[in-house]
Amino acid sequence: MSHLAWVDFDRDAQRAAREAMAHLNAPEARDELGLGTVRDGLADLLFPGTSTIHTRVHYMLFVPWIWHMAAKKATPDRRLEYARKLEFQLASALVKNGEMGGVIGRIAGKGLKRLPSGVYWAGLERWRIRRGTGSPGQTLRAGMRDGLWADDLPDPPADFPNSASFILREEDADFLRDRIVSSGTVFADLALHGAKSGQTEIDAASYAWQIDEAAFSAGNQHLLALAEGFARGMQGARLLYNLIAAERVSARPNATSHQRGEALVETYSKTLEEWAQEVEFDTWQPDKVYEAVRRTGRNPKGRLRTFVAEWIALARSDLRGIATNATARTLVIKREKQIKPPNTARLSNDSALARWGGESGAGTLDYRWGTARQFLTDISHVE
Repeated sequence: MSHLAWVDFDRDAQRAAREAMAHLNAPEARDELGLGTVRDGLADLLFPGTSTIHTRVHYMLFVPWIWHMAAKKATPDRRLEYARKLEFQLASALVKNGEMGGVIGRIAGKGLKRLPSGVYWAGLERWRIRRGTGSPGQTLRAGMRDGLWADDLPDPPADFPNSASFILREEDADFLRDRIVSSGTVFADLALHGAKSGQTEIDAASYAWQIDEAAFSAGNQHLLALAEGFARGMQGARLLYNLIAAERVSARPNATSHQRGEALVETYSKTLEEWAQEVEFDTWQPDKVYEAVRRTGRNPKGRLRTFVAEWIALARSDLRGIATNATARTLVIKREKQIKPPNTARLSNDSALARWGGESGAGTLDYRWGTARQFLTDISHVE
């Protein structure tokens, strides 16, 4: 269960809190059953440096270029002011130059509160583009210029940010690809695969494990198989959660989504039935998943492990009847109550149920594959 307290001591603290809340609100981050520790740990192993709130890989260059320009100003206040001005100028330039998808600030304009620097700051460190510690504001206040960025960071194009676009120069793509490849991860294997065999297979894949296993090293094949098994196995619990919510909505005419209640019940019942027909038990290896996740510094707690173990046991014993299995339903309802405040558990609180939009985390976990795939696509398109 996550609690965020707003502490108003400086702009950097506010930025950090906003980023955390944005991440929690992202579609992939919806976590009704408390699987986030495993999901995020596997995502970090598969696609390090990515986030559900990232849009385009180009910001991994835009932010350092802006910070380098702003660091030349004489005083901390002027550096902070100029960096902020450049970030807004970047958004305007991208739109003016014909870019639409993925432009941070395209709609909000100068009302934007989540600036690209805050969104990409952690990823820049993970990719070893940025060195050292400190928030975006702290580095500017300190006037850090030398040693902050990678030595081989490409210079910005002429008239940046006015000339900014989402088309990479060859030297930009090579630099970013090298950063990904150096990680030795699934992400690295895919960057090499795309450079060698083209981007078509990657672009068409809804999940990384749909790509030919020959693209991956043996170790990364194993990790990807663990991730796929956990995602497919636990999707059943996520679908049952939504089915129970749909049934409760359908039975309560005052709930916001009641007009679609019966249709939602039919949809989730059918999808859960299809899941039961397709899931393979031999891919479920939660103990090995937890062992891998611990390498990221995360430790799946006992209640999470118990929930997963009980779900697997129930699915194995009554797979075809899992949608109506009373014990399975009780397990899912109990799990939501276990991780949420009482007034936010939809399956046991009518007020919370009224805020349900008809779907919440029903899809298969993809471990930020959508972000990683977009980054790989971006790197493949050079001028």
